[in-house]
Amino acid sequence: MARSTTPAAGTRRLWEQGNRITRSYGNISHHYDLEDPQRAIFLVKNEPVPAFRHKTLLQLVQEGRTEDVIGYLESISAGFVG
Repeated sequence: MARSTTPAAGTRRLWEQGNRITRSYGNISHHYDLEDPQRAIFLVKNEPVPAFRHKTLLQLVQEGRTEDVIGYLESISAGFVG
């Protein structure tokens, strides 16, 4: 049975998604006192987001919803607070 993605390609894809999220988080860090990278990582892994049925941003990425996470972070950066 052939796999559609090699382990290296899957790891590279996750790394690229992580970088995109990190950049997006960096854009809002000044709004939410997230200058400490360890705090930002903690929030991505542990903070439930009500807009996504209380899933964490990491859970959303694991579900393949990276674009939703990026959009959410961009909306916060633009001033959306709901």
